[in-house]
Amino acid sequence: MTDPQNPEAPHSPGTPDLDDLDTPEPEVPVGDTPQDPSEPPD
Repeated sequence: MTDPQNPEAPHSPGTPDLDDLDTPEPEVPVGDTPQDPSEPPD
């Protein structure tokens, strides 16, 4: 996505990419989580 005010920017200065976030990695990779029995299958 591009910033509406600056189309040449990869992203707005206040919105870092996910790779730039300082959050720890999830214990289980996305897509590898067990299916919640209360949720219908996709």
